[in-house]
Amino acid sequence: MGRKITRRSLFLLLFLLVSPVYFGIPAYFVWRDAMFIRSGQSAHGVVVGYETQNKLRGGQRHCAIIEFTHRQATVRFTDDWCHRSQTDFRQGTRVPVVFKPDDPSDAQIDDSKPLFRSSLIVGILTVPWLLIGIIGLIGLKR
Repeated sequence: MGRKITRRSLFLLLFLLVSPVYFGIPAYFVWRDAMFIRSGQSAHGVVVGYETQNKLRGGQRHCAIIEFTHRQATVRFTDDWCHRSQTDFRQGTRVPVVFKPDDPSDAQIDDSKPLFRSSLIVGILTVPWLLIGIIGLIGLKR
């Protein structure tokens, strides 16, 4: 009997408690970036080049370098999302930018589609974990 409770407890811990972490982390990043977009100042920038960065699992990605003007000063930043390819944003393309007014170098391309797309995928993958945890919880109460 004691062994069965231990297995069920482990099952519950694995599925029910891990799923909020899987869901909570992307939800936090969505909230943080949505607040950044909401409270930031808008401008138009121009893609002036690309920076090549190495990926963790090998390969490379090309991140857009964008320039925009704020208070008669040129601000340059690298799109840390690297969510657009060089064919989407060719050099010289005008892009919407959102930035912190007190720190204009803290900026990003004003495009929330990649943010919500990746978080939606993680959320969809989390649902089965959560359901299995709930089913395990119901099984524990029996």
